[in-house]
Amino acid sequence: MIKINVQRLMKHIKDLSKFGHDPNGGVTRFPFTAEEREAKRYIVHLMKQIGLEIYEDEIGNLFGKRVGTDSALPSILIGSHLDTVKNGGMFDGALGVLAGIEILQTMMEQGIQTRHSISVAAFTDEEGVRFSTGMLGSRALTGELQEEELFQYKDENGISIADAMVQCGYNPKLVHRARRCSKEFKAFLELHIEQGKVLESEQAPVGIVTGIVGVKWLKVTIRGEEGHAGTTPMAMRKDPVTVAARLIDFVEQKAQQSDGLRATVGSIRVFPGSINVIPREVELFFDIRHLSWELICQMEDDIQMFLSACCNTKGMTFTVEATHELKPVSCSPVLIEAIQTAAKRTGTKFLMLPSGAAHDAMILASLTKIGMVFVRSKGGISHSPLEWSDADDIEAAANILLHALLDIAEAEKI
Repeated sequence: MIKINVQRLMKHIKDLSKFGHDPNGGVTRFPFTAEEREAKRYIVHLMKQIGLEIYEDEIGNLFGKRVGTDSALPSILIGSHLDTVKNGGMFDGALGVLAGIEILQTMMEQGIQTRHSISVAAFTDEEGVRFSTGMLGSRALTGELQEEELFQYKDENGISIADAMVQCGYNPKLVHRARRCSKEFKAFLELHIEQGKVLESEQAPVGIVTGIVGVKWLKVTIRGEEGHAGTTPMAMRKDPVTVAARLIDFVEQKAQQSDGLRATVGSIRVFPGSINVIPREVELFFDIRHLSWELICQMEDDIQMFLSACCNTKGMTFTVEATHELKPVSCSPVLIEAIQTAAKRTGTKFLMLPSGAAHDAMILASLTKIGMVFVRSKGGISHSPLEWSDADDIEAAANILLHALLDIAEAEKI
């Protein structure tokens, strides 16, 4: 049975992590930086070694194509991203790109030619850390990225996406040219670390993703009345923090009642924020996720109703603002079946599970069929220097993707 060279792949992963390596451990590789350019040069070097046709589009997405025997057929796209969070790990995103290159190198070495062309993609700025908005590359590919966003969003130094692009030799006015149409692609497949503990808890090295959960971020503001902590009787207070505490407990209980629902309060801000002052206002930021968009929206409605009941009785006010939304997507049943067949053929234990994190595949779903393969994460740790996936698990997942690709692309041996 054809297998990838996992030692070579692991070396490439380690080598790539040098670009943006933090002396204290971890990798920081933001979009439109010198570190990212160095990483791209390394990827181009690997692509050239195996004879791929290389192309970079107007947003900085990098592609390496292995041409198929029938140029009239749509291409199959595989890959992920190269950017990281601050002081992140070496596997998140990079594994998908490098595994794609390794798979195509294995095909070349085995003399396998496919009817459909297969392209490896390294998408720009999936994480969204630098500019507080992400999926730039995949959104440009689908036509969802608007030019005004490039000028609107800025990093902590006040540099806009557009400014950063210009510094790296890109023209933000031409970003619309990165858009591709659905007839160009047959499918998109992404290999990624799980970033969670499900596979580890079930002792499964590989996961086959059924869908990617929707995400809604809510900014909840509760307004009360500022007062002295020592002179205002408890019965006379309009303390927004007490309502916030009740709301957090309410949301926690509601989430536990719905299978797969995730609700997190990731940030709380209290104003004026003095220990001896009853706050006048509190802001809570909720992250709500599920495969059902209806369930996510129902949670938002429940929060509205709960706050209305609490605030009306206390003479307080509130607002609930949705600051970010990504609707859930389902992976293609055809691709899921191909991945399952490949997993059984390779004798690999696998688990069916949804992705609780957003990925470029989520955006590409509006352009073509998507499929995802997860690799077990040690301790479920990600976005950290401690992020790790064992070589054996990576080999198993990459081999599954290899054989699924061969089936999808209707391989012909030369």
